[in-house]
Amino acid sequence: FCRRCGKLTPQSNLDNNGRCKECAERYANDNYIHSYDYKPEFRKHGQGDRYFGLEIEIDGGGECSEKFTEIKKEFPEKFVYAVHDGSLEDGLEIVTHPATLEYLEAVNWSGAFNKMIGLGYRANTTCGLHVHVNVEAFGDTASQQELNIGRLLYFFAKFEPQIVTFSRRNRDTLERYARISGASANTEC
Repeated sequence: FCRRCGKLTPQSNLDNNGRCKECAERYANDNYIHSYDYKPEFRKHGQGDRYFGLEIEIDGGGECSEKFTEIKKEFPEKFVYAVHDGSLEDGLEIVTHPATLEYLEAVNWSGAFNKMIGLGYRANTTCGLHVHVNVEAFGDTASQQELNIGRLLYFFAKFEPQIVTFSRRNRDTLERYARISGASANTEC
């Protein structure tokens, strides 16, 4: 059986990941909506030491590869891919490859968001925006990185009420998806 679609397939026709040829080809396609744990080989965009990656959750328009293909046209080539997100009711998560701030500033975000809205997507209370930063952006040495990550965690703890307001979530929802205080804070970068 194919591990992706469940279709009965001879063992000799499965790839190393247990997928039939059709699923393997679809999974390799950038227009395909991948499983939540999909990790492509990152393509860095822009030149520098500080890179950011975004996860943009959108809901209400369906988990639809055809719609994602239309949205993707608004972004630079080979810059975004889509994954399934179990916290969404009827949407998908658009993920960027790592990019410098300068590169991100040049992206046509208004065109991309207008396309999403035109296709029926919204950012509601099920949605979030996640920003990833490479650890080297916090300093050249491990001690600099730890100090600056600590400062960032302090910022989130100090301004927690404002961050809750900014996130457009209530306290319970924020605690469920993005705890920002206490010993369980995620410091992975």
